[in-house]
Formats: sequence, structure tokens, C-alpha cells
Amino acid sequence: MATPTSLRARCRSPPPRTGTSSWRVVVTIDSWTFCDQEPLIMPKINLGDVSGAEDFAPLPFGTYPCRLSQVDLAETRSGHEKWKLTWVVASGSHKGRRIFDQVSFSDAAMPRVKCLCDALGIDTGGEINLEIDMVGGRYARVTVEIGEYEDEAGVRKKINRVTWGGYSPIRPGDVETEDVPF
Repeated sequence: MATPTSLRARCRSPPPRTGTSSWRVVVTIDSWTFCDQEPLIMPKINLGDVSGAEDFAPLPFGTYPCRLSQVDLAETRSGHEKWKLTWVVASGSHKGRRIFDQVSFSDAAMPRVKCLCDALGIDTGGEINLEIDMVGGRYARVTVEIGEYEDEAGVRKKINRVTWGGYSPIRPGDVETEDVPF
């Protein structure tokens, strides 16, 4: 049987086309995939008109009308399920900015889960089987404060944190969209 090196050597590839950024050959044999790729040719870019990182400073303390755009299932260090939430500000001068939060499903965190469900319009009057598809795309008012953390290099950075009870129902007029049920 041929070795991976000899397989690569026997692969014939077309010459790079003018104006393309890369080309490659992929060979799969017995569940092994081998790929040879030319270096990418990066395009010329003009960074003169690009705004700087200061535009991504944390949002000011306040309450923002948001749409829950993404929910990812994860696990806490203690083994409880948690949801990683990505909110997108739906209107106002910060429209389009993102707010990140996590909601744990531990017994101690159930009041916060209930607050989130109430804000999203989910009936919390009894037992429910809460699923991600029940919450995604819904709107709520999200209250953030500015917090700090230290990164791996020891640099202190400012971030937004959703307050403990930082979810409330969306109100008429908060968002200019036909998707918000009132």
C-alpha cells in the first residue's frame, strides 16, 4: 500500500488560476484525508476608514430591547446544564450590538430561569419541559451593568454583565418590528 507521502506526490493538481486566492488537492483513502494547499494570497485592504476597537467598548449601564438570537447548551463546572445566550439589541443607538449571558439550571438559579421565561412570555405557572426552540428568536428587555474580568495574560478588561434579575417583558414601542407579539 502507498504511504501518505507517496499519495501526495502522485496527486496531480491544476495550476493556480490567476486572481484566485488558493487551490488545493484532497485525496481520501481508507478514511484518511490528505490535503496539499498553496499559501493564500491575501487581498490588499485599506484600514484607513475602519473604526477602532474603542467602538466595541461595553454598552452603558441600562436596559435594552433585545432579541434572543442564539442559545447554546453547555454544562457548568458542577455538572448542571446551562444555556449560553446571545442577545442582539433590537433598536436604539446601540442596535445590532450583542449581549452575552449564561443561565444555569441548578436549583439555586431557578428564580433567574423563571425571570427569563416570564420576560420571554413563557407560562411559568407550573411544570414545563423547557426546550431551546421555545425561547430562540423571542424578545425581552435586558438590563446590563459594566463588570470587569482578568484575561489569561492578567489584563483587566471591562465587559457587560446581565444583572441577576435583568430580564423583563418587551413593551409596545420598544422595537419597530412586526415579529414582536403583543
